[in-house]
Amino acid sequence: MGLMGESARLLNARQSHGKRGSTGDAAPWPPPANPHRYPRWPAFWERFRIGSPPPREPETPLPKRTERTHQVTQIEAVMETSYATFTHAFESLLGRMPVEALSVLHSLSAEAARERLASYVGPLDFSLFQKLDHGAIVTALVGRPCKATTYVFGNALIAVEMTRHVARAGLYVPLRLFVEAIDEDRVRITYDLPSSLMADFGSPEVNDVARGLDEKVTRILDETSKVADQGRRG
Repeated sequence: MGLMGESARLLNARQSHGKRGSTGDAAPWPPPANPHRYPRWPAFWERFRIGSPPPREPETPLPKRTERTHQVTQIEAVMETSYATFTHAFESLLGRMPVEALSVLHSLSAEAARERLASYVGPLDFSLFQKLDHGAIVTALVGRPCKATTYVFGNALIAVEMTRHVARAGLYVPLRLFVEAIDEDRVRITYDLPSSLMADFGSPEVNDVARGLDEKVTRILDETSKVADQGRRG
């Protein structure tokens, strides 16, 4: 059919607007957004109809609150050294991580950010993020002498190898370690095994990194014991 013939059909279709068909339905003009409502619509218009995307499946709403039981392996170790000797030895093996440094990483390239974070790491791959002196609070408010500290420590470059797969792994990194004086020459060290903290996420990649953290924590405590022994002998 030529252009003139096609134009004539367009004009006739427009003039027929408002006329009733055999079904009693008015033929709308221009074609409706959903021509399937008008099964007798001339096949001519089908060549101009733009297909609509398939309907989306309804999204399952996220629960507002869930509860689950999480089994964690907690490690306790007693070390034959004074509180002061242990804390000095442990802290000597940690780098220092200025928390405010994290707020400027977005302005750096990936390579520059990695170099910046690596510069804060100590000889055994850990940095000190924060130290909380619980003993000072107990001593001041309760009136009972107490020596106890929580260390918040970790490695941002190791953490991102987990959070890149499961962001919620950030709930457990940096790590936490608690040390308290039992008496003048003994301390108790308590921490949660990293791999047990991460296990419920069900990510093989996260689990691999977390098992590596298990080994690194054991190594830094072993080295702390050696440094503490040297401090006593010296």
